[in-house]
Amino acid sequence: MSDTQTTTNPAGSPSGAAGSGDADFDALAEGFDQATQTKAQPTRKSDPVREWASQQMQREQKAKVDTALKESVAFLREDDRLKKQSERMLRGFLYDFAVENQEFERAFRNRDSDPIAWRRALTEAQKAAAAESEGPDSKLTDDIAAARAAVRGTSTDAPEKPKAPSNRELSRMSDAEFRDYKASLAAGA
Repeated sequence: MSDTQTTTNPAGSPSGAAGSGDADFDALAEGFDQATQTKAQPTRKSDPVREWASQQMQREQKAKVDTALKESVAFLREDDRLKKQSERMLRGFLYDFAVENQEFERAFRNRDSDPIAWRRALTEAQKAAAAESEGPDSKLTDDIAAARAAVRGTSTDAPEKPKAPSNRELSRMSDAEFRDYKASLAAGA
């Protein structure tokens, strides 16, 4: 026997022979193709009844969620500070609150099976929404409103000076009226 051994691959060609790498690959690829063809599952035909039932269930689920969101928004609006907020803003707040608060999201998903936990979570969301709607500082907001009210109705024109009495009006004044007139001129100057 020689020092080099040659083995045969499944195709029957010696693996040590020149160009045998291509034959090995071809044999391997052919075996893979045969294996995948036998394991391939037949494609299912679409079942129109199943598709309709699935679509119907999705519509019903969406309607249930929309109803629950509308009821939640109505509950949030029971707080006086949230009455003027739009439904879109409150729905967005609920979504954001659910992303930040896993317990709220869990309570929403289980609202039918555990309504007490859902009511508690919704009350917590209402308090958080009311706190955010007040703005950064209510005193600052009040001060700004007071300043706006003080400025409203004012003008930038200088007030008109009182018209000086004519000589005829001065000569008709009594001594006491003339003294008061002179005093008012001195105080105003």
